[in-house]
Amino acid sequence: MSVNFTTDHVDINDTPFDLDRDVPFSMAIWVKSSSVSRIIFSKGNHTSPFNGYTMNMDFEGRFGVFLINTSGSNLLGATYATPINDGVWHHIGFSYDGTSTAAGLELYVDGIQITKSFVTETLSATILNNFNLQIGARNGLSGNAFVGSLSDACIWDDIVSAGGFAQIYNARLKGMPLQIQLSDLLGYWPLDDHPNGINVNTLTFKDLSGNGNNGTGVGGVAEAESMLSYPAYVVLPGVALPVKTVKNSIIKPPFGTPVNFGKSISKELILAAPLNEGTGNNVSILPGYGKTGILTNMDFSNWILGNDGYILNLNGTNEYIRITRKDELSGLSDISVFIKIKSSASSFDVIMSHFESAAGDLRSWSLGTDGSNKIQLILSDDGTLDAGHVKEYRGSQTIIDGLEHTIGFTFSGGVLNLYVDGMLDPSPTKTKDDAITTLFDSSADLTIGCRLSSDAPAGAFPGAVNNVYIWNRGITDIEALKLHVFLYQALHWIREDFPNIPHALPFPPYNCWVINNAAGAGTADDGSKVCLICALWDTKSEQCMYRQKFIATQEFWRGKTLPA
Repeated sequence: MSVNFTTDHVDINDTPFDLDRDVPFSMAIWVKSSSVSRIIFSKGNHTSPFNGYTMNMDFEGRFGVFLINTSGSNLLGATYATPINDGVWHHIGFSYDGTSTAAGLELYVDGIQITKSFVTETLSATILNNFNLQIGARNGLSGNAFVGSLSDACIWDDIVSAGGFAQIYNARLKGMPLQIQLSDLLGYWPLDDHPNGINVNTLTFKDLSGNGNNGTGVGGVAEAESMLSYPAYVVLPGVALPVKTVKNSIIKPPFGTPVNFGKSISKELILAAPLNEGTGNNVSILPGYGKTGILTNMDFSNWILGNDGYILNLNGTNEYIRITRKDELSGLSDISVFIKIKSSASSFDVIMSHFESAAGDLRSWSLGTDGSNKIQLILSDDGTLDAGHVKEYRGSQTIIDGLEHTIGFTFSGGVLNLYVDGMLDPSPTKTKDDAITTLFDSSADLTIGCRLSSDAPAGAFPGAVNNVYIWNRGITDIEALKLHVFLYQALHWIREDFPNIPHALPFPPYNCWVINNAAGAGTADDGSKVCLICALWDTKSEQCMYRQKFIATQEFWRGKTLPA
């Protein structure tokens, strides 16, 4: 959305955003401007005493945050010393802990917690007011309304961590705030409801947080999204099935924009099983694993359509996938395991494991569910469950609710982390937390949908599974986030030395990536291979829509429509 210096803004609501000085809350928004002295995001009075809370740019274009009872005498505020009015997109935000102190106010610019300047710390009375929350203005009055472009505004009624702000900035995805502390999210406005450049006066800007706090456009001109990428689909709270995006602009930053994805996500990837064949008794294991997954006690009826293609539906009794053990899977000191699941009823079942519990002590790891619809993970360094040799963590996030979830874990340097939907679990229950640093070199086969007991399935999982990945390293928080958010397009990170990757692309035929083995492919600075040319192929129009060039750890978009 673009707005001018008069009264253009988005008017939202009052009461749901009555956040006083004793309440923790956070706000964030993408901005682009070349102006000064402008209100960005505010709930407050535009005349004395200016009570309320405000994100603004000062007379030199510096980003500031203010919680005000009386301007000049009773307020808490801080500013970023470097101007942001450089005509470039910036992600700005803050978190506040409800203590009325400068130590409890943190500012973030482009994913980084910045040093605060021009700090004022005299707040001792309420900041409550009866004015609406507004984007681009304060109380809708003329003067100091924002000039420039705005995108993805959001507000939480709790402290968003530094990692949350970093994830929003680094992902550069529409809908990313829905992955950040969703239970605390009061409102999220993408500000792109009308992407055809029409005037937005009186039109609705939807709140996608699920709380129904829609905004009304007052003046301004809507703009097509020009900076953030659209994921394969965005999951809306309270909506069982995601809304698919079949736009040609999917995953398309502006022309010439470099996007730093760090090292290749396929670095040290030792097993990938999309589980999306839709037919047959075997499933492909990539990259070059040399074995196939055997569908045990299943037939064609187990293949069903999920949100992004075919998935395998397991009965929770005796159906599972068995993958012959290889040396690459055993005795690891570093491992990451991720899988996508969907289930409505699972309790103390095993989703995926390298674990034999009866025929000798052959336990390595087992990823499953506990008795309260959350993750249960067990690791062993000697094949037993004896004291001194086990880690058992239970997650804090619900995963058994009838919705699809990407779940997994990383184990590296003796540190174990759990993930749900791309986010690090901040508070798992550590039932057992022995100081182990390696996993047992088990001779058991890998299983999806159960563990083994005397070479037979046990603890079978009732639900659907697909998109299985295993690395012999601990992938990063950002990589885990990408794996979840990009979903079936995550395969466009797979290295160019996996020529059969296109065959793993999902059904139905929405926009998909086709990866070419381009001549002269180089290596990234971490030694991982990179693909020089990728194409976004629109299978509906059978036209190659976009071409992508990889250079080391950077991606530069061509942005051209190519001939069919």
